[in-house]
Amino acid sequence: MTCFYVDRDARGTGVSSALLDAAIEYARASGATAVDAFPKVNIPQHALTDRRAEENANWMGRRQSFEARGFVTIRDTGKRAVLRLSFNAGP
Repeated sequence: MTCFYVDRDARGTGVSSALLDAAIEYARASGATAVDAFPKVNIPQHALTDRRAEENANWMGRRQSFEARGFVTIRDTGKRAVLRLSFNAGP
């Protein structure tokens, strides 16, 4: 998963969470064995106080959102983390 864009008027209403959940279920139902995500490792301080900067910092999703759904870090590149959610291949 590489990016999420939610209209400004719909932000904070759970749309990105619903999109993430739907993408996970679609991948699982389509036979994927895993999905990867690439959120920023650290959100800069200016992005925590300025909504526009925060939006620009998080368009690839928030790390906490992925981790809450079972994604685990497989690599940390410094600027971004590579997180993976693996699906059980068994019956």
